[in-house]
Amino acid sequence: MADLRKWADPGLGHSLERVASNPPPRVGGINQPSQRLGGATAGVSRPFAGGDPMHDRPTAAELLSAVRHFLETELLPSLTDARLRFQTLVAANVLAVAEREVEVEDQHLRQEWEWLSGLLLLTLHGPEATTELRRAVRAANVQLCSEIRKGHFDEAAEFLSLLRELRKAVVRKLEVANPRYLASFREPV
Repeated sequence: MADLRKWADPGLGHSLERVASNPPPRVGGINQPSQRLGGATAGVSRPFAGGDPMHDRPTAAELLSAVRHFLETELLPSLTDARLRFQTLVAANVLAVAEREVEVEDQHLRQEWEWLSGLLLLTLHGPEATTELRRAVRAANVQLCSEIRKGHFDEAAEFLSLLRELRKAVVRKLEVANPRYLASFREPV
């Protein structure tokens, strides 16, 4: 272990040495990485095996999951104020949406770009960066709305084809934003 005493404030005494040799237990008894990350164990419980640890773990999805897990299992059960409970549930739901979005956003944007660029006969290739791709998809959707208002999809066959594709896009968006709501519309198997 690196000797941190040379940077320590003299007022800290030997606290750095004590903490390094005997770390305090984690709040709530959560000690294993798999527990800290809300049960996500894929590669988390193994020690670091190489590469740059700052960019490998935890992923954005794992961080979101850990915070959501804390809210749902540690904080929420201890809240008695109804308003705070509701706000915590809303926060946990927002984190769940963000978790799902982080996992599939790039794939969904690329699918939507491929469909829109083919439909609108766009000759540009989709941007590589997710931020730019998000802007390009937004601009293509604005263009699609304009084309619909102009009546370019009024013919029955074109309209039905467009409707099928738009439904697929809405389903992808609901899979992220509210999968339970989507499930209520799916037919039982």
